[in-house]
Parts: sequence; structure tokens; C-alpha cells
Amino acid sequence: MSRILLIILPTMLVSASCGGKKAPPPTPPSPEPTTLTLESVGLDTASLDRNADPCDDFYQFACGGWLAANQIPDDRSSLGRFSEIFDRGETELHNILDELKTKSDLSPEMTKVRDFYGACMDEASIEKAGATPLKPLLDPIRKIRNRQSLANVIGLLHNHGIWAGFAMGAEADFKDASQTIAQLQQSGLGLPDRDYYTSE
Repeated sequence: MSRILLIILPTMLVSASCGGKKAPPPTPPSPEPTTLTLESVGLDTASLDRNADPCDDFYQFACGGWLAANQIPDDRSSLGRFSEIFDRGETELHNILDELKTKSDLSPEMTKVRDFYGACMDEASIEKAGATPLKPLLDPIRKIRNRQSLANVIGLLHNHGIWAGFAMGAEADFKDASQTIAQLQQSGLGLPDRDYYTSE
């Protein structure tokens, strides 16, 4: 009983001294002021050209620093931040595929991935085989003599994912985006223009 009184008595005294009113809740501390910076949102200030007036040339202002620090490599037609992201992704994929070579407890699907990648990277075997693997496709091409044989070869190539003459696929209807329809597009040889190889 005495213990209960020791607990209840102080509570009653505090309540009486406050006039029976509840104490107001404590005021929450005001949040620390935060300064928003380019770095805090993931942007690189080195990419800016602070000498450019953003009202006159915003692109130069936003990208001038990056443009000055980066040149398009000789083996590429363009370069940009998305190129960097793509290259990092390719590096990660390369590392993942290389790790598969050392693993033996792979699923059937991952075994196929490992073997397919290994076949693509086996340059010695590729060079040794030469054009022999293409013979089943090249022979029918050499035998084209009329419209029917041309149509047969186009069908053969399309079955192998080679869009000879035209390409076909499923895309949204330009006149009704709720519909997906078959689209036919002109295709080419799959090679760049002759000038790509000869022009300096």
C-alpha cells in the first residue's frame, strides 16, 4: 500500500500545482536550414561553364565545362553522359560473364549464357572457321535467279533475324495509340554507306 501511495502522491501533487491542466506538449525543434546545392541533387558543377550567360546560351552554361574536358574518341561518332553510363553497364556485364567461367554449379539457363558468351569471345575459333558458318545463308543468296527464289531467301534471312529489304515489327498505331499493329519499314543492307569505309 505504501508503495502505491509513493507513486500516486507525487502525481497528485504535480497535477494540483498545475491547476489540474495538462502541460502543453513540448515545441518541436525547428529543422536545421538546408542549403540546396548542385552536388546535393547529384549534379556535377565541373560540367558548368560559369563564363557563359545562361540567359543567352543555357546549353553552353550547363554543358560547357564537360564539353571542354571531353573529346569524342576516334572510334566513336558521339560522346555524352549516357555513353559513360552505357560503358559502365558494359563493364559490369563483362565482369559478370567472366565470373561465370569459374563457376560449375550453374543453372541450365546460365550455362547457355556462359557458353554463348564464350563462343563469341573465342576469336581464334571464329577466325579459323571463317565464313563457313554463314554457308547455309550465303549459298541460297548465290542461287537467286527469279522473284520466287528472292522471296524464299528473304524469308530465310528474316527467320534468322536479318531484315533484308524490309523490317517488320509490332508498334503503336500512329493514329490510335490504344492499338498495337504490324509495322513495315524499309530496310537496307545492314552496312553503312560506301563512303564510311573510303572517305577520310
